[in-house]
Amino acid sequence: MDLGTAPHLFWLGICVIIMDVNSMDTRAKVEIGILVALALLLSQIKLLRMPQGGEASLEMVPLLFLALRRGAKVGFLVGLVYGPLKFVLEPVSLHPLQIILDYPLAFCGLGAAGFFAGISGAWAKAAGTTLGVLLRFLCHTLSGAVFFAAFAPKGMNPWLYSSLYNASYLAPAFLVALFLLPYLLRKVPE
Repeated sequence: MDLGTAPHLFWLGICVIIMDVNSMDTRAKVEIGILVALALLLSQIKLLRMPQGGEASLEMVPLLFLALRRGAKVGFLVGLVYGPLKFVLEPVSLHPLQIILDYPLAFCGLGAAGFFAGISGAWAKAAGTTLGVLLRFLCHTLSGAVFFAAFAPKGMNPWLYSSLYNASYLAPAFLVALFLLPYLLRKVPE
Protein backbone atom coordinates (compact mmCIF):
# COMPACT_ATOMS: atom_id res chain seq x y z
CA MET A 1 0.00 0.00 0.00
CA ASP A 2 1.46 3.36 -0.97
CA LEU A 3 1.03 6.58 1.01
CA GLY A 4 -1.55 7.85 -1.47
CA THR A 5 -3.90 4.98 -0.61
CA ALA A 6 -3.79 5.42 3.19
CA PRO A 7 -5.93 8.61 3.34
CA HIS A 8 -8.54 6.99 1.09
CA LEU A 9 -8.78 3.95 3.36
CA PHE A 10 -8.97 6.27 6.41
CA TRP A 11 -11.89 8.22 4.92
CA LEU A 12 -13.60 5.01 3.79
CA GLY A 13 -13.45 3.76 7.37
CA ILE A 14 -14.89 7.06 8.59
CA CYS A 15 -17.80 6.78 6.13
CA VAL A 16 -18.58 3.24 7.33
CA ILE A 17 -18.60 4.39 10.97
CA ILE A 18 -20.75 7.44 10.25
CA MET A 19 -23.29 5.38 8.28
CA ASP A 20 -23.61 3.06 11.28
CA VAL A 21 -24.66 6.00 13.50
CA ASN A 22 -28.15 5.85 11.97
CA SER A 23 -28.67 2.41 13.50
CA MET A 24 -27.92 3.65 17.05
CA ASP A 25 -30.74 4.25 19.46
CA THR A 26 -31.40 7.74 20.79
CA ARG A 27 -30.07 6.87 24.26
CA ALA A 28 -26.69 5.88 22.80
CA LYS A 29 -26.45 9.09 20.77
CA VAL A 30 -27.31 11.22 23.82
CA GLU A 31 -24.79 9.32 25.95
CA ILE A 32 -22.10 9.91 23.32
CA GLY A 33 -22.86 13.64 23.16
CA ILE A 34 -22.85 14.08 26.93
CA LEU A 35 -19.66 12.08 27.49
CA VAL A 36 -17.78 13.80 24.64
CA ALA A 37 -18.76 17.14 26.21
CA LEU A 38 -17.62 15.84 29.62
CA ALA A 39 -14.28 14.77 28.11
CA LEU A 40 -13.81 18.27 26.66
CA LEU A 41 -14.60 19.80 30.04
CA LEU A 42 -12.22 17.43 31.84
CA SER A 43 -9.48 18.24 29.32
CA GLN A 44 -9.53 21.81 30.63
CA ILE A 45 -8.62 20.61 34.14
CA LYS A 46 -4.95 19.84 33.67
CA LEU A 47 -3.00 17.82 36.20
CA LEU A 48 0.18 18.33 34.18
CA ARG A 49 0.73 20.46 31.06
CA MET A 50 3.60 19.80 28.67
CA PRO A 51 5.40 22.60 26.77
CA GLN A 52 4.89 21.27 23.20
CA GLY A 53 1.35 20.04 23.77
CA GLY A 54 -0.17 17.18 25.67
CA GLU A 55 -1.40 17.11 29.22
CA ALA A 56 -2.35 14.72 31.96
CA SER A 57 -6.07 15.14 32.54
CA LEU A 58 -9.13 12.98 33.02
CA GLU A 59 -10.29 13.42 29.40
CA MET A 60 -9.63 9.79 28.50
CA VAL A 61 -11.96 8.40 31.17
CA PRO A 62 -15.29 9.25 29.43
CA LEU A 63 -13.89 8.27 26.01
CA LEU A 64 -12.64 4.90 27.24
CA PHE A 65 -15.87 4.42 29.21
CA LEU A 66 -17.89 4.76 26.02
CA ALA A 67 -15.65 2.36 24.11
CA LEU A 68 -15.73 -0.25 26.88
CA ARG A 69 -19.49 0.11 27.29
CA ARG A 70 -20.66 0.43 23.67
CA GLY A 71 -17.91 -1.28 21.62
CA ALA A 72 -15.16 -0.41 19.18
CA LYS A 73 -17.37 1.20 16.50
CA VAL A 74 -18.70 3.72 19.02
CA GLY A 75 -15.20 4.13 20.45
CA PHE A 76 -13.77 4.99 17.03
CA LEU A 77 -16.68 7.34 16.29
CA VAL A 78 -16.17 9.12 19.61
CA GLY A 79 -12.45 9.56 18.87
CA LEU A 80 -13.30 10.88 15.44
CA VAL A 81 -15.66 13.45 16.98
CA TYR A 82 -13.50 14.32 19.99
CA GLY A 83 -10.13 14.74 18.23
CA PRO A 84 -11.11 17.66 15.96
CA LEU A 85 -13.01 19.34 18.82
CA LYS A 86 -9.89 19.10 20.98
CA PHE A 87 -7.86 20.62 18.13
CA VAL A 88 -10.27 23.55 17.86
CA LEU A 89 -9.97 24.24 21.60
CA GLU A 90 -6.21 23.73 21.94
CA PRO A 91 -4.52 23.70 18.54
CA VAL A 92 -0.90 22.61 18.22
CA SER A 93 -0.13 22.56 14.53
CA LEU A 94 3.12 22.05 12.64
CA HIS A 95 1.92 20.02 9.64
CA PRO A 96 -1.41 18.59 8.37
CA LEU A 97 -0.24 14.99 8.94
CA GLN A 98 0.77 15.91 12.51
CA ILE A 99 -2.75 17.23 13.13
CA ILE A 100 -4.27 13.96 11.87
CA LEU A 101 -1.90 11.86 14.02
CA ASP A 102 -2.29 13.91 17.20
CA TYR A 103 -6.02 14.51 17.09
CA PRO A 104 -8.44 12.20 15.25
CA LEU A 105 -6.14 9.16 14.94
CA ALA A 106 -4.79 9.32 18.50
CA PHE A 107 -8.26 9.59 19.99
CA CYS A 108 -9.66 6.95 17.61
CA GLY A 109 -6.94 4.74 19.05
CA LEU A 110 -8.68 4.96 22.42
CA GLY A 111 -11.71 3.43 20.72
CA ALA A 112 -9.84 0.13 20.33
CA ALA A 113 -10.65 -0.44 24.02
CA GLY A 114 -14.09 -1.33 22.69
CA PHE A 115 -12.79 -4.64 21.34
CA PHE A 116 -13.07 -5.79 24.98
CA ALA A 117 -16.61 -4.43 25.48
CA GLY A 118 -18.43 -7.76 25.50
CA ILE A 119 -15.98 -9.52 27.79
CA SER A 120 -16.74 -9.53 31.50
CA GLY A 121 -14.11 -9.17 34.18
CA ALA A 122 -11.79 -6.45 35.39
CA TRP A 123 -8.91 -7.93 33.39
CA ALA A 124 -10.82 -7.27 30.13
CA LYS A 125 -11.43 -3.64 31.08
CA ALA A 126 -7.75 -3.27 32.01
CA ALA A 127 -6.67 -4.90 28.73
CA GLY A 128 -8.99 -2.66 26.71
CA THR A 129 -7.81 0.46 28.52
CA THR A 130 -4.19 -0.56 27.99
CA LEU A 131 -4.72 -1.22 24.27
CA GLY A 132 -6.52 2.09 23.73
CA VAL A 133 -3.95 4.17 25.56
CA LEU A 134 -1.09 2.31 23.87
CA LEU A 135 -2.50 3.15 20.43
CA ARG A 136 -2.91 6.79 21.45
CA PHE A 137 0.68 6.76 22.74
CA LEU A 138 1.95 5.31 19.44
CA CYS A 139 0.20 8.03 17.40
CA HIS A 140 1.63 10.80 19.59
CA THR A 141 5.09 9.20 19.61
CA LEU A 142 5.16 8.92 15.81
CA SER A 143 4.03 12.54 15.50
CA GLY A 144 6.61 13.67 18.05
CA ALA A 145 9.53 11.82 16.48
CA VAL A 146 8.73 13.11 13.00
CA PHE A 147 7.42 16.64 13.62
CA PHE A 148 8.81 17.65 17.04
CA ALA A 149 12.32 16.16 16.75
CA ALA A 150 13.87 19.65 16.91
CA PHE A 151 12.82 19.86 20.57
CA ALA A 152 14.88 16.81 21.55
CA PRO A 153 18.02 17.60 23.55
CA LYS A 154 21.18 17.65 21.45
CA GLY A 155 22.43 14.13 20.79
CA MET A 156 19.22 12.42 21.97
CA ASN A 157 17.42 10.06 19.63
CA PRO A 158 14.11 11.73 18.57
CA TRP A 159 12.21 8.45 19.02
CA LEU A 160 13.45 8.08 22.58
CA TYR A 161 12.70 11.73 23.30
CA SER A 162 9.19 11.45 21.86
CA SER A 163 8.51 8.24 23.79
CA LEU A 164 9.65 9.73 27.10
CA TYR A 165 7.85 13.02 26.46
CA ASN A 166 4.52 11.35 25.66
CA ALA A 167 4.81 8.74 28.41
CA SER A 168 5.40 11.50 30.97
CA TYR A 169 1.83 12.77 30.64
CA LEU A 170 -0.01 9.71 29.30
CA ALA A 171 1.22 7.30 32.01
CA PRO A 172 -0.39 9.22 34.92
CA ALA A 173 -3.63 9.68 32.95
CA PHE A 174 -3.58 5.97 32.05
CA LEU A 175 -3.16 4.92 35.68
CA VAL A 176 -6.06 7.10 36.79
CA ALA A 177 -8.27 5.68 34.01
CA LEU A 178 -7.20 2.13 34.88
CA PHE A 179 -8.28 2.74 38.47
CA LEU A 180 -11.57 4.56 37.75
CA LEU A 181 -13.03 2.67 34.78
CA PRO A 182 -13.82 -0.71 36.41
CA TYR A 183 -15.65 1.11 39.20
CA LEU A 184 -17.59 3.40 36.81
CA LEU A 185 -18.53 0.54 34.50
CA ARG A 186 -19.96 -1.41 37.46
CA LYS A 187 -21.81 1.51 39.04
CA VAL A 188 -23.30 3.36 36.05
CA PRO A 189 -26.47 1.60 34.86
CA GLU A 190 -26.82 0.56 31.22
